[in-house]
Amino acid sequence: MRFQYTIDQTADEPVMLINKHIGHDDADGEGIMGAQFQAELLTLDTMGKKRIQLWINSPGGSVMDGMNIRSAILRSKTPVDTYCVGVAASEAANIFQAGRKRTMADYAFMMIHNPFQSGAAEADAEAFRSFRDSIVITLSARSGKSKEEVISMMEQQAWLSASECFLQGFCDEIEVSHEQEQPTVFPQTNIKSAWCAYNNALNQVLNKAKPYNMLRIANKLMLPKDANEDSIIRAITAMENRAQAAEALLANTKTQLCKAQEELDAAQQNVNELKEQQAITEVSGFANSGRIKNDASVIKQWAAKWLTDPEGVKAMLEALPLNKTAIRINDETEMPASVYGAAGVMINIANKNNQLK
Repeated sequence: MRFQYTIDQTADEPVMLINKHIGHDDADGEGIMGAQFQAELLTLDTMGKKRIQLWINSPGGSVMDGMNIRSAILRSKTPVDTYCVGVAASEAANIFQAGRKRTMADYAFMMIHNPFQSGAAEADAEAFRSFRDSIVITLSARSGKSKEEVISMMEQQAWLSASECFLQGFCDEIEVSHEQEQPTVFPQTNIKSAWCAYNNALNQVLNKAKPYNMLRIANKLMLPKDANEDSIIRAITAMENRAQAAEALLANTKTQLCKAQEELDAAQQNVNELKEQQAITEVSGFANSGRIKNDASVIKQWAAKWLTDPEGVKAMLEALPLNKTAIRINDETEMPASVYGAAGVMINIANKNNQLK
């Protein structure tokens, strides 16, 4: 599949990014789409990774898209650790709480509030209460706070620093940063400005990792360590061309194989028909000699047995007595030809004497 939110899917510990708004926004357009993110994470889960890191710097967004992401984190057999590297606000905070281990940068903030949608009708209030209850369950379970405490915090739109999150059970660990790397914008004043500032810091970290990623790709393609992007693209294009040629050859081979199989099936059918005809001919000889009934259905049954064991059936038929009619006498009775031996001879002599009288 095409990985859109994963930095390097070949890494033992791949990093996934939630670095903009979640879902689709009328003003900002497409953000982190829950269905795509869910599919990526669950695909990584099948690849035998040591763990998956989820870096979050987001002002939040769609609860529905967030539910897709949270469900994937919770269903993944591979451990998923969440890192708040800037702002984890609204739905992003809920996703942050779903991680196995929750780590916050010392300059990061988390914000929780009641779900809402501008312009929503009063009829939607029940749906938003359901969303709120779902979020409350998550936050309460991970922090150890009562549901009432969490609801109170959400109603006040609580902003929590990393240290406050740690003290109140909303994170497991604080990662200490260097002073020069800390953004100076505070999200309580302007959440979007803070998000942009934190993203700049995050991009600096990610850009440092790019040469390493390119080096791994070059090594995989057996290119020199100093191979540039053009060389890598040419190597990948050559691989794609070889793959297409191999696929064409495979398709042609399959076609030829199907044709050969059809010819083989036809030849086998001819052989079977010849064997059946030969069996009928052999069995018919025994019928003509009087060892079995000279009837088409009987001959067909014996022929079927002949096909399975020609030698055995032949020996069986040869051992059968002849089924012929004996000499007629005056009273027009018949004596089966199977009556032989001394007694049979005496009966024949007596019959002949009676005819001479």
